[in-house]
Amino acid sequence: MNTADRSIALVDQALRRRFAFIRMKPELKILQYYLKKCGYPASSLIAILDEINREINPDCQLGISFFMKDSDDLRQVLPQIWQGEIEPYLEEVLYDQPEKIADFSWDNLVKKRLLEWI
Repeated sequence: MNTADRSIALVDQALRRRFAFIRMKPELKILQYYLKKCGYPASSLIAILDEINREINPDCQLGISFFMKDSDDLRQVLPQIWQGEIEPYLEEVLYDQPEKIADFSWDNLVKKRLLEWI
């Protein structure tokens, strides 16, 4: 660890000693309901999010707020959300699994599993 990492680790330890932590899992059923209500295809996106969340640390699971956008057409902004927010996050949490990162890239997903989103 470099000096910055060590100091951050000490702060993290101090927080964990002083506060209780409650693990809150993403409620994919809420997202599924929202997507169906808005007329978007839900099953493929939900399945991918579930698969990703099974692959990563339970404390780092992807939440649903990325996809619950009132002001935008989700079909149009989903590529930007995925490539600009989700892919960099997956690169961080799956840094030692480049094949998984590639599997969950937007380009691979729209070719195979998210056809109805394009």
